[in-house]
Formats: sequence, C-alpha cells, structure tokens
Amino acid sequence: RDGVWHISGRPISPSELSNKVDVVWNTIHPSFSEIMRGMGIPSIEAPAFGSTLKKSREMLWEHMKQVGVKMPRTILLPVYQEDFDLPPPTLFLIALSDFFQNFWLLVLVGIFVAGALWARYYRSKIGRRMVDRVTLRLPIINQVVKISALVDTTRTLSILIGAGVSILEALDIITETTTNVVYQEAFIKIKQAIEKGEPLGRALDEANIFPPIFVQMTSVGEQTGHLDETLGHLANYFESESEIAIKSLTTLIEPTILIVLGLGVGFVVIAVITPIFSLTSSF
Repeated sequence: RDGVWHISGRPISPSELSNKVDVVWNTIHPSFSEIMRGMGIPSIEAPAFGSTLKKSREMLWEHMKQVGVKMPRTILLPVYQEDFDLPPPTLFLIALSDFFQNFWLLVLVGIFVAGALWARYYRSKIGRRMVDRVTLRLPIINQVVKISALVDTTRTLSILIGAGVSILEALDIITETTTNVVYQEAFIKIKQAIEKGEPLGRALDEANIFPPIFVQMTSVGEQTGHLDETLGHLANYFESESEIAIKSLTTLIEPTILIVLGLGVGFVVIAVITPIFSLTSSF
C-alpha cells in the first residue's frame, strides 16, 4: 500500500524487496549454473538475469498498484479490490480470513457454548443412547467398541461365575460396569429372560448384538458345565481380536490425516497462486 508491502508486520519497499531477491539470486546462481552446464544448457549470466528480473519486478509492482493489489500486515495472501476478477477458491479464503479476523471472539464463544451443550446432551439418557447407537454403526470404529465390550463382559463373567457368583448377580454387576448404554439395555433384557427360565445362550441370541461365536460358545459352556472356563477362552480370543482391530484403526488414521492435510494445503496453494498467475499473464 502506497508503494510499500507489509510482510510479517514490517513494511518493505520495492527497492528493498529487489535487493533481497538479488541477494538470493547471487547466492544460488553458482549452483544453478553448474546444474545447467551438467545438463548441457548454457547458464544464464547473473547481471543479465538480474536486469531482466528487476524490470519484471518493476512491471509487476506497477501493475499491482493499478489493479489495486495490497498486502496485509500479518499475512502473505493478497487482498484485491472488488473490481478484480478472482477465482472462487481465493474469494472463499479471503472471506474466511476476514470472518475469523472480525469475529474470532464470537467463534471462541460459539465453540465453548457448543461444547457445553454437547456435554449436557451426552450426559442425558437420550443423548448417551443416541451417541452409543451411532458409535456402534460407524465403520471400523464399531468393531473396536464391540470387541472391547465383549472382552470386558466375558472376562468379568468368567471371574464372577468361577468365584461362585450366580448368573443373575453377575449380570447385575456387568450392567453397572458397562459404559455403553446399548449393552446395558441388552444385559437387562438378558437377565429378565433368564429369570423366566431361558438359558443364557438363547437369551444372548435374542439380544441380536452379540457375535455368533459368543452365543454358540456360551451355549456349549452352559451345557457342559464349564461356563467360566469357556468365557475365559472367549475373553482371550476377543482380546487378540481387539488388538487387531485397534491396529487396523490406527493404520487407517495416518493416511486419512495426510489426505486431509494435503487437501487443505492444496486448496490454500491454489487459492493463493491462481490469481497471481492470472495477474502476471495479463501484461
């Protein structure tokens, strides 16, 4: 603005910017010339290049002042006048930057209020049931949640039944210690079915949330009279499956993060570089 750019909060004039570019060019010119000679291409002389570069910089500076380009103090994203034709990504990035600069306090308050409302909703019975149901339907994540719940259930039942605790009392303890509301409701229904005289295996099958191996092995252990040992073997099996599920989840998280970051960086680069290319190609 007024012949001066502001970079990182410090004003810099076109002549100072030109000098800095010349210093950078003089630094890299020997290595660049050596690479060009190795490829069989004649190298560019520094004085000639510097002269051409200086003229290009002066033309670019004059054209930027004519079209109304100005540089903010704290960011390097050009801000153009309204009559300059900008691509949609650049307009979106500028609008987003202006929004956060003008309403950053409102954004922080909104995040705090949304977090408080979410915590209150999750603590309610309806909200927790909804969140747990959605979690059990999410791909990949649902396997980790289900297997972890099965590990805790089978291990606890094996220990309690082996210690002589009745199946009804063991189910009460399981219901109180289970954090997932869906499984809590299932254990309550299983206890009610057992009180009516149904075997444990059939009650587990009617719940429709337990895997077939859990239902079948429980029925076998119940018929043979070795339910505690059978549940112990199931706990070891589900524990190994849980490790595999967690490893698969972490393996998928890493590329997902890289893809999201790559898309974000690519969008910013396109939004910044596209108008500059359009600007330089117009003269």
